[in-house]
Amino acid sequence: PTPDSIGIPWPWVKMTEAIGGMRAGQVICVSAGTGVGKTTFGCAAIAHAASQGHCTAILTTEMSSQEQTIKIMCQRAGVNLHRWMEGKATRQDQDAVAAIVGTYLPSRIYVDEREQVTPAMMDAALTALKHDPPSVVMVDYFQLMESGLRTGDVNREQHLAHVSRQIKRLARKHKTCFLVLSQVNDSGSTRESKALENDATVIILLERQEGGATKVKFRKSRFSARSDMYLGFDGATGLFFETENP
Repeated sequence: PTPDSIGIPWPWVKMTEAIGGMRAGQVICVSAGTGVGKTTFGCAAIAHAASQGHCTAILTTEMSSQEQTIKIMCQRAGVNLHRWMEGKATRQDQDAVAAIVGTYLPSRIYVDEREQVTPAMMDAALTALKHDPPSVVMVDYFQLMESGLRTGDVNREQHLAHVSRQIKRLARKHKTCFLVLSQVNDSGSTRESKALENDATVIILLERQEGGATKVKFRKSRFSARSDMYLGFDGATGLFFETENP
C-alpha cells in the first residue's frame, strides 16, 4: 500500500488499524453530544497530522482562534490547560509549549475564525491556500454552518443537506480530507441532517462512559473494517489516549 492509500494516521494506532487514516477526498463525520469532546478529539487529529509534516486547517465558528491554538499546544505539550488559561503557567509549562511550537509542529495549522461559515467561504479560503494546500480541514461544527441559500426558500434541514453536498464536492476539488464535527440528537443520529450521514465516507460516534472512558463507535466506514474502541481522557491536558475496554 502507498502512503496515499493508507492516509494520514490518527493519533491512536488502533483507530488507524480499524478504519485507515485520513485520506484526500474523504468526508469524516465525528458526532457526539454536548461536552463529550468533539473539538478536543478533532484538535488532536489536526495536531497529529501537523506533527507528521502535513499542512492543516481549522474553520471554526465555535471557538476563537486563540482558544483553538491554546488547546492544541497544551494537548501536544502535556500542559495543564486550565492552569494555562488562568494565567498560572509555570516556566516549565512555557518551555514545553515553546518546544512543541519549535520542534514538533514543523508544518502549518491555519485557523480561520468566522461568525458565519458557508461552503462558498470555505471554497474561497482553500483557494487562497493553494500555495500551501491543507491535507486535513476541520469544520467546527456542522450545525453552525450556513448554506448561503435564501432563508425563505428552504427549511433548516435542506440548508444543511446543501452544505453536506458542497463539503463532499470541496473535498474532491481541493484533494483534502474534511473532518466535520457534528452534534447528535437524542436518538444518537447526526442532528438535523441525514444528508451528512449519507455523504460521509466515515462516521465516528463518541460516547462518554460511566467510568470516564470514551467509546469510539465506527458507524460507517466504506473501505475499512468496522469495530469499536475506547479512549481514555486526561481532563487536565485535554488529551485522549488509547485504553483497554472499561
